[in-house]
Amino acid sequence: MGSPSRLVTGLRLLACVAGIYGAYLTQGVVQETLSTKKFGPEGVRFAHLSSLNAVQCWVCFAWAALLVALFDKR
Repeated sequence: MGSPSRLVTGLRLLACVAGIYGAYLTQGVVQETLSTKKFGPEGVRFAHLSSLNAVQCWVCFAWAALLVALFDKR
């Protein structure tokens, strides 16, 4: 069996992988709901999915940059 630090590193990796998959699955469900469901009294579909994806990319970039700035040990 490995050392405790290896176990902790492995658990962190698994947590990161689970977080990434969870985020992608959540985004997929939300995007599918927005693209197929009709909204409002007129029954219109959400027409700005590419803008929503762009905003999500920028928010993910900003969050990752913040986490790197906070937790970088160099």
